[in-house]
Amino acid sequence: MKKALAGIALAAIVLLAVIALRGPTEEGKSAAAMNAAEQASGRPAKASSESVLAIAPGVRRAPVAAGGKSRMTPLMAEFVVSHDDKAIYERLKKLSNPTAEELYVMAAILERCADITDQKWRTSQRWHLGGDEAKARFEKSLSSKVPNRDKRVAAFDAINYDECAGFDNLKVTEKEVRAIHERAAAAGDPKSRAAVLKYQFEDQRRDAKGEVDWSKPVEVSDAQLQEWKQIVGSGDPRAVMDAISQLGTFANSAHLRDPDEQPVEMMSMWLASMLVACDLGRDCGANSRYLMQGCAMEGHCDAADLRDYLFFYAAAPGSSQRVDEYRYRLLGVIDRGDWSFFNFTRGPAPSMAGYDRSPRSP
Repeated sequence: MKKALAGIALAAIVLLAVIALRGPTEEGKSAAAMNAAEQASGRPAKASSESVLAIAPGVRRAPVAAGGKSRMTPLMAEFVVSHDDKAIYERLKKLSNPTAEELYVMAAILERCADITDQKWRTSQRWHLGGDEAKARFEKSLSSKVPNRDKRVAAFDAINYDECAGFDNLKVTEKEVRAIHERAAAAGDPKSRAAVLKYQFEDQRRDAKGEVDWSKPVEVSDAQLQEWKQIVGSGDPRAVMDAISQLGTFANSAHLRDPDEQPVEMMSMWLASMLVACDLGRDCGANSRYLMQGCAMEGHCDAADLRDYLFFYAAAPGSSQRVDEYRYRLLGVIDRGDWSFFNFTRGPAPSMAGYDRSPRSP
């Protein structure tokens, strides 16, 4: 028996030696080649779903570099980080011949800060931060035992302002704001072009009183689809985000599919548009308001930048992979006009197709 066992052991050793000399199997070669190719392309090799248990935010050695020259204008960079919209608005309002983008910023400030009197859901009773009382309430709500309490309080300090201060008595109508956007759109601003497209879809949903019925589907025309594609292709960071956010608006009429005929997942597309805006120059660093808000309000304080935040905190692993794919394809649209990945298909998206619209309750 001992001789038999010794023979089996010797045979096993010889077999292992032969395998080692022969090198990896074809399957192993294929996997190794795939991993090498993925690493060479800058895209990570695939790993088991269990790997999510080992990941952590803020461990990348360097943030992903933005693709090319920033497309953020000085005015939009100022507006994004603004603590005082009134000062910007008053300055722009004095201009005798404002540019298309200056008109957009004025309209955007009115939408954010003014009491739009003919929109019942828009009143001057806004929720906002700002002031010592706000900080005191926040600190009182936060347990003294929270490990990252100091980080959260510091993040709250960074966002504890009301960008609309001084606009308490400003009243405007939707018609007036729309007229500013239409003027800016006619002059070529892609952000206002996106706003006008939104108004056109809302017009289809208005009832006899002029109120928007959000349950009513819209019909998107070929011309509107072409306009939407041009807005995305403009590469304007804010316009890209605004246009992508409208995908859900016309999902009953048309939707995007990828080359495998899979419907494009709208939330992942929206998150991808945020990352594309970062690539195009929007401030997405650790001190940006979005990350400071996430740290203060949710305790998500360890992200190095917005990409880190979205992939770790905001999206599930499967969604993160889609987000990264959509981001790459959207940059292809902007840089090369390559729409080959995205295809519009007429008819409702599968997520909408099974639903009927119920009549309003009396």
